[in-house]
Amino acid sequence: MSRFTEELKIIPKTARIIAGFAYVAAVVFWILMFLFSHDREMQSLPEAGKIAVVLLPGVILACYVLLIGYVNGDARRRGMSEAFQPDLDFEASRAAVASAPI
Repeated sequence: MSRFTEELKIIPKTARIIAGFAYVAAVVFWILMFLFSHDREMQSLPEAGKIAVVLLPGVILACYVLLIGYVNGDARRRGMSEAFQPDLDFEASRAAVASAPI
C-alpha cells in the first residue's frame, strides 16, 4: 500500500458520505439551473462548458468536505481536539481566499 492510500484511510466514513451528498446536491443544483434558466448567455455556453459548470463546483465542494474530514481524522490520530481542528482549517481557507490577489 502506498502512503497516499494509507492517508486516505484517515478520512472518516461520515465525511465521505457527506462529501458524496454534497457532490450530488451541487450537480443537481447546476443541472436544474441550466434546465430552468432563461438567461441566454448561460444557454449559449458550449457543451464542454456546461459540463464543466455542472461538475466542477461539486468536485470542489466534495474535496473541501473531504479535506475537513481528513483534518478531523488526523487530529484524532494525533490526540488533538477533534472539534477545534476543522474550525482552524475553515478559518485558514477564509484567510487564504481573502488575501488572494485579484
